[in-house]
Amino acid sequence: MCNKQKLVIDEILYTLQNIDEQLLGTYFFTKKAQKEEKFKKIHDYAARAYKMFEGILQKNNNGKDYFVGNKLSIADLHLVSSLETMSLEENTFPGFKNFIDNYPLVKALNERVRNVESVKKFLEKRGTPFYGMQREMAAKNGY
Repeated sequence: MCNKQKLVIDEILYTLQNIDEQLLGTYFFTKKAQKEEKFKKIHDYAARAYKMFEGILQKNNNGKDYFVGNKLSIADLHLVSSLETMSLEENTFPGFKNFIDNYPLVKALNERVRNVESVKKFLEKRGTPFYGMQREMAAKNGY
């Protein structure tokens, strides 16, 4: 893997982590009255980021492979995790339930990664992500 590919992976990881942290931070630590406005800002940021991801994929074999080259990377795996978080129930992150539908190359990558045999086995064994205890604590504290 060349340095340029490593930089692309780092950029994707940082961007996905930023979106995840903003979503979870807003959900768990922002008062209800301010959440709607914050989620709109995060949605706008995420839309720009996913447009960038579409461009990265387009440049790499017209979106038929992974983010960089034709081998799975940590960036591809992080995408799957981020999309799972983003697509929790609609009342968790308003406006994000079907967010990925606007980004066909990213959506296809998500499916490709989820169907890699080792990833598929892990996801089946792990089951659906659950944030129950954190949600209860947030609700109890007025967030």
